[in-house]
Amino acid sequence: MTRPLTLEETACEIGRSADWFGRNWKRLVAEQDFPPPILKVRRHYGWAPEHVQAWKDRNLPESLKARVVEIRGETPSIEQDQDNAVAEQRKEIHERLGIAS
Repeated sequence: MTRPLTLEETACEIGRSADWFGRNWKRLVAEQDFPPPILKVRRHYGWAPEHVQAWKDRNLPESLKARVVEIRGETPSIEQDQDNAVAEQRKEIHERLGIAS
């Protein structure tokens, strides 16, 4: 699993400003099945890039979804090794922010 996307990166991925996304991400989660953040450190959040991409692809026809997964070299399962990856990402973010674990 890759590192989590910041709020700014996630906003860019969905074509919105960071300000807009910061104000509206909870509504997207509640009303549009947007993936919740996988990480929260103080007031900083992180989203799994795979989950954001899956949300963006949600309205594609099944035939195209399979092709997109094949082109990206992804596996359909976004759950694999999640616990270890989250712990690893949390540690990286703590180190970047200078937070003692």
